[in-house]
Amino acid sequence: MDLFDAAGIVGAGLYLASYALLSTDRISANGAKYIGMNLAAAVCMLISLTANWNAPSFFVQVCWVIFSLNGLFNCYKTQNQQRSVQLATLGTATPNGTFVSPAN
Repeated sequence: MDLFDAAGIVGAGLYLASYALLSTDRISANGAKYIGMNLAAAVCMLISLTANWNAPSFFVQVCWVIFSLNGLFNCYKTQNQQRSVQLATLGTATPNGTFVSPAN
């Protein structure tokens, strides 16, 4: 087995593992773990395809990379929005170290 075949096997394993974790409610479909596993799987499959070319599979994997990158961006954006809301509801600290709540 060469490196390209190994990459393909790892990619297939990542696809299967991510779906198994999702279907057993161990990870969320909107979470970075699931999306990241799918991104890594697609990259592994693309590496494999450099040795064993298949145009339709290449197209699917490139789309999977694009969708995964978009999903990770959305996860990052959502986390930042949630942090902003949490910080806004906590209030602010003044320069002298006292805490001012939003209600004051």
